[in-house]
Amino acid sequence: EGKGKGEDVVVTKKQDSFDTSKPDEKPPANAPAVVLRLRTIYRKSVEYRVAHTLFESKITRSMIFLSFAHLVLSSVTSSALFLGLHPLVTGMLSFVLTGLNTLVNTLRLGEKQAAHTAGRLTFANLQRAFAEVLVVNTDKEVGDLFEGCALRFQEAVDTTVKLIGLDLLKDPESKQKLFSLIGSTSFLAQARGSFNPPSLEDMRRQAEAKAEEEKANLEARVEAGVEGAKDQALNAGADAEAKAKAQVAAAKQEAADAKRKARAQVEEAKQKAQAEAAAAQQRAANAAADAEKMAAEARQKAQAEAAAAKEE
Repeated sequence: EGKGKGEDVVVTKKQDSFDTSKPDEKPPANAPAVVLRLRTIYRKSVEYRVAHTLFESKITRSMIFLSFAHLVLSSVTSSALFLGLHPLVTGMLSFVLTGLNTLVNTLRLGEKQAAHTAGRLTFANLQRAFAEVLVVNTDKEVGDLFEGCALRFQEAVDTTVKLIGLDLLKDPESKQKLFSLIGSTSFLAQARGSFNPPSLEDMRRQAEAKAEEEKANLEARVEAGVEGAKDQALNAGADAEAKAKAQVAAAKQEAADAKRKARAQVEEAKQKAQAEAAAAQQRAANAAADAEKMAAEARQKAQAEAAAAKEE
């Protein structure tokens, strides 16, 4: 306790905990039992994450091997059929290829790999959450949060893919099991004596509360969807009206442009006709002048011939 700016200040020192980055390190001797149990859950989460990672990597290698074998066998079979080898050879290759296809479809390694990937991510999230609870909170707060952490851990174990053959994974040097904490037995059943599991009434109330929450969320989503649909309908109507007005204006503009174009064409035709008429008149005048000139020349020639005849 101390004084600061005229007010009482209470400083509470956090209780000693352990370093979660070293899961094999022993906890303090004075650590409460609930902290030890949560630490055990934390270490189990680490082992589950590592186990799912190992299974995921093994399945990935198996998928690569089968894919490579399938590629090679398919190429060999296609080459044999193309080269026209003995029917017995091509038949055997086709039989082996069919068997490999059946094996690939039966094993479903892709689905198993995805399941182990989901399990690895689930326990990685739990590991981080448990580490945060152990590091940030005091022993009393850890005791309050322990039941929820245990239920989350058991739910993750029940919902993720089962790990088959964990006992076969051993340390090559010590020949001991790699995963000594995790097994097929339910953790809640093992820890039933260390804490009180929720009663059926509590579970029922939790389920009802969760159902009510989901119902409220669903109603909110439905209402939001209805409002969104209304807004979309209004926006669609406004957009359609604006589009129709724009189309009408565009049609009017096109009609006006066509009218102006027709008028321009009519004026151009009139001007062209007038020009052609003027040119025809000019040609007629020129022809008349040429005719008069020729007639004058003919008269002069006739007079000259008449004068010459008279002189003769």
